[in-house]
Amino acid sequence: MIAPIAEMLRTYVLTLNFADRVGGLARATKVQIRDGEKIITKIIPMVKDDFDDCEGGKQIPILPDIRYKSVHFFEDGGVDIVDRDSFYLHCEANLTLVSWYNMRDLNAAMDDCNLFTAQILSVIPYRLPNSGYYTVLRVEPTGEQQKGWGVFSKYTFNDDENQFSTLPEFDSTAIGFRVSFWFPVNCVSEEALISSLCI
Repeated sequence: MIAPIAEMLRTYVLTLNFADRVGGLARATKVQIRDGEKIITKIIPMVKDDFDDCEGGKQIPILPDIRYKSVHFFEDGGVDIVDRDSFYLHCEANLTLVSWYNMRDLNAAMDDCNLFTAQILSVIPYRLPNSGYYTVLRVEPTGEQQKGWGVFSKYTFNDDENQFSTLPEFDSTAIGFRVSFWFPVNCVSEEALISSLCI
């Protein structure tokens, strides 16, 4: 339910000159990787691939990567129904923007990513335009939830080799957002069933 709003917020983050890898709503996904003769199960964040016209619904991993200046994606913190009347559901949702920064490519003189966090907060508006079934959209930052490699604690990353958490070369942060919106339940129409196969 919150994925379309995360996608809207993603477009604002993409306007920043340091944000060269930005995903929408990520799903923690179990993947199996062969390591010699063993098969290891890892949990990694996956986002919708919007770069391939044919396979636009395909999920791809979004991970810290030294090829990028920064990597960002959103996590779903759940949706609460605050109120309901005959026409609308009033909902509030929690989103977390997880950000990883390659400080050596951004600005080696900086000690942490605080300036980049401030820039993200400055471009995300309090009011978003109505979109699809979502109306009266409001976005309010709730604060920095965590800083450092702990923002990736729910995923299976082996940081021993790449040292993606080592300051001052790399930094990570998680920013919380509270999103409020109204959803017109009486206007929801039945979706057409369309195959995902490219013809």
